[in-house]
Order: sequence, then structure tokens, then C-alpha cells
Amino acid sequence: MDSESPFLVTGQQDGASPSPPSSATAAAEDDYEANSDINILKMQMMLSWADREKNDLEIVIQALKTENSALKAQFRDSKMDEHTAAQGLQEENTALKALIRELEDNEAGETLKLQMENLSLKANIQRSQAGETAAVERLQEQNDRLKASFLDLQKRNEELLIEQASLKEGLRKAESRSEFASDTLKMAHELQERVEKFRGKNSELTEKNYRLEHKHLENLKAAQESQKAIDLLVAENEQKEQEVQDMRSKLKTARTIHAQIGPNKQALSDLQEKLDAAEKDRNRHKSDHEKLLQTWTKFMTEHQQLLHGKTALTAQQAASSTQISSLKNEVSTMRNNENHINQQNARLKTSIAHAITCLDLIYHGHRVFTCKHNPLDRLPDGKKSTFEFRAKDVAHTLFNEWSPEKEFDMEYQRQRQSILDHHLAHERADPGRGAWAASMKSSFISLDSGRNIKCNYS
Repeated sequence: MDSESPFLVTGQQDGASPSPPSSATAAAEDDYEANSDINILKMQMMLSWADREKNDLEIVIQALKTENSALKAQFRDSKMDEHTAAQGLQEENTALKALIRELEDNEAGETLKLQMENLSLKANIQRSQAGETAAVERLQEQNDRLKASFLDLQKRNEELLIEQASLKEGLRKAESRSEFASDTLKMAHELQERVEKFRGKNSELTEKNYRLEHKHLENLKAAQESQKAIDLLVAENEQKEQEVQDMRSKLKTARTIHAQIGPNKQALSDLQEKLDAAEKDRNRHKSDHEKLLQTWTKFMTEHQQLLHGKTALTAQQAASSTQISSLKNEVSTMRNNENHINQQNARLKTSIAHAITCLDLIYHGHRVFTCKHNPLDRLPDGKKSTFEFRAKDVAHTLFNEWSPEKEFDMEYQRQRQSILDHHLAHERADPGRGAWAASMKSSFISLDSGRNIKCNYS
């Protein structure tokens, strides 16, 4: 395996001549024994790995055997199911054959019956053909008369198609305006809801501001009381300090007297005790003063925070009031626009309804009275003239009523141009019975001139 293998060492020693034992030989024997132990350990480890792999392979083989047994059982079950299904199909096939034979017998009887009915129907048809020939001739004559009437009606209908298209477009615009008015009303309601929300929020801010002001006044009152207590403690502290100074002065005087007249330990001890008590009292008042000072500082900090909060709430309340005013103005503007649109929509519907009524009278050729009076029972004397509406008069009336609207003038030209473009597209392919687009354009220009409007048609 490597240069340190004992077999290689043995091979080298076989070809060498015997030599006397020495220290080098002893070292070589020790190395040989050490290498032998290492090689034995390596072989043992390799055997252990081989045993482990063998166990793993045995486990895998056992699992494969189990799976193979399950597959064999499944295969046996599937063969039994196939045999059962084959028997069922064979039984169904036998039943179907019997049913087919029965249907064939019934079909023969039905065929004979149908043949008899067919002969009877042929006889009835031959008898009815003679009577139908005369009826067909009468229907042909009636059809000719209807065709002539239909051509007249078609000619009159073509004259009204353009006006009808214009009225439909006007109705479409009215519906779109109505939808716009509905959207505007919805937006106005949404803005009103926003205004109510802002009002509620403003009320909440006002209530919060009131609570903060109340708390601010309470804190201010507590701070004033704390300031009074601090001033009182400061005065007491100064008084105690003065007493301590007096005690020290007395103690100094006593010490001087003691030095002059001799030791007086009892008096000195009393003065020392009084001095210690005065210092303790002074320290206690000083500690209370510091605590009150901290409390007062805390109250002043909260007071400043409340002032800042009040300022912020006041600014927020002012902004909410400004926004509410702006929303109210928007709602008012939208309501005015909605009222204007509703008025225009009602006027447009009235115009369309009147034009449709006039076109119906034109279609049937009815004449109407031209006088105007209200109430209806007060008929003017001698005024019984009648008038037959014309499509041209209806178109002029609609145009004069809506021409002041800028949007109407733009839509007027767009509709006429759209009809010309559509007609020209058919004319290039196959004009049929339609009029020439150039003739229609000339008619439009002539009518526009009489209405004092200039349209540029391409």
C-alpha cells in the first residue's frame, strides 16, 4: 500500500545478507511492529465498513422482496378483476343482442305503418294543391299591392332616417348627461359624508382640548401650591441655617470661655448635642426642599407639554375648519352644476319628445291647428288654420333651440361628418340605391348656410 508496508520491508530484507544485530536493526524492528499494528487497525476498519454495507444491502434486499410480494398480490387481484369484468361485458353483450332483435321486429311494423300514412298524406296533398293554386294567385296580387305600398313607405322612411339618427344621438347625450348628473350627486353625497366626519373629528378635538385645558389648570394650581410650599421650606431652611450659625457661634464662645475659665464638659456636650440636632433638622428640611423642587420641575415639564399639545390641537382644529369650509364650497358648486344639468336634461327631453311627436305626425300626414291658447276651452274666434309639419321645420326648431350650446355645435358637425364618411365608404365599394355622398354634402352645406353655421366637411 505505501513505502512503510511490512511486505515491502520483508522483500528488501530477503535479498540482503545476514548482519549482526545492532541499534539500527532494533529500531527497524520497532518500526515494523508499529506499522503492522497500523495496518491491522486499517484492515479492521475496512472489515467493519464492509459489514455495515452488507447489513445495508440486506435491508434493501428485504424491502425489495416485500415490495415484490405486494406487486405479485396486486397483479393476482387485477387478473381476477379483469376476469370478472370480462364476464360482465359478455352478459351485457348478450342482453344487447336480444334488445337489437326486438328493435328490428318493432322497426318492421313501424315501417309498414309509416308507408300507409305516407300514401294517405300524398292523396291529401294532391287534393289540396288544386285549392292552393287559386289562393297563391290571390296572395300574389295582394303581395304586389303591398310591395307598392312598401316602396312608398320606404321612400318616406328614408327622409326621416337622418332626423331619427340625430334625435337618437340627442337622447344618448341626454342619457350621458343624466349619468354625469347621477355621478355628481353621488360625489356630493360623499363630500357631505366627509364634511360630517370632519365635524365629528372637530368635536372630538374640541372635547380633547377642553380636557387638556382642565388638566392644565389643575397642574398649574398644583404647581402654585408646590411653589408656596417650596418658599415656605426655603424660609424655614434659612431660619434653621441661622440657628445653626448661632449654635456654632455659641459653641465657639463656649470653647473660648472653656479655655479661659477651665473645662466645662457638660455645657460643651449640651451645646454639641443641640448643634447636631439643629444640623439634622436642617438636613431634613433641605431634603424636603429638594423633593419639592423635583416635584415642581415635573409639574412645569407637564405644563409645557400640555401647552404644546393645546397649540397643536388648536392648529389641527383650524385646519379641519378650513377643510370643512372648502368641502362645503365644493358641495355647493356641485349642487349648482347638478341643478343646471338637470334643467338642461329636462329641457332636452322635452325637445326630443316634441320632435318625435312631430315626426310621427309627418309620417302619417296629419295636419294640426297652429293657434296657441290656454285654457283649451277658450278658442279664438276665426282662427282655425291648420299646418302640416315638415321634417325640415322640426330640424330647424331643434337646431335653433340648442345652437347656443357650444358642445351642440361640435356634436352637430361631428354627426354630419360621420354620416358622410360612412356613406362614402359604401359608395366606393358598391353604391347600390344610395344617394351620392357629394350630393349629401351639398345638401348639408345648403342647410348650414340657412342656419348661419359654417361646417368644414372633408
